[in-house]
Amino acid sequence: MSASNIYYINDANFDKVTMQSKMPVLIDFYADWCGPCRTLASVIEKVAAEYDGQVAFCKMNVDENPNTPNRYKIAAIPTVILFIDGLAAEKTVGLHDIDFYKEMLDKHLKKEDKVFDAADQTDEQKELHEPEETVD
Repeated sequence: MSASNIYYINDANFDKVTMQSKMPVLIDFYADWCGPCRTLASVIEKVAAEYDGQVAFCKMNVDENPNTPNRYKIAAIPTVILFIDGLAAEKTVGLHDIDFYKEMLDKHLKKEDKVFDAADQTDEQKELHEPEETVD
């Protein structure tokens, strides 16, 4: 993907990217061999251009970074997850048109004035975000 406002992330920096962002983070989970993923890349590029400065756009290669996709139960690609304040707010699987992603973002951007926390999540959203285990 050639858009300058789309960043490639990996297992090592995933938490830092999603937790420290001051704006929502949309992550496209893909593989180089996946035809629908290549088609989605051009859609995400257009959405990223339109929402530049409002949403951080990232891509993660699932073949090179298996830990994060396993953590979020990604069984098919392309999968797109929108993170807000480090929490998975919405997950979609498969190829969708540009309007689908714009509607998804608009829905969540309108909630920006409201404090977003885990108590606001649906059961499905809570299931998407599994806290890491800590060792005492």
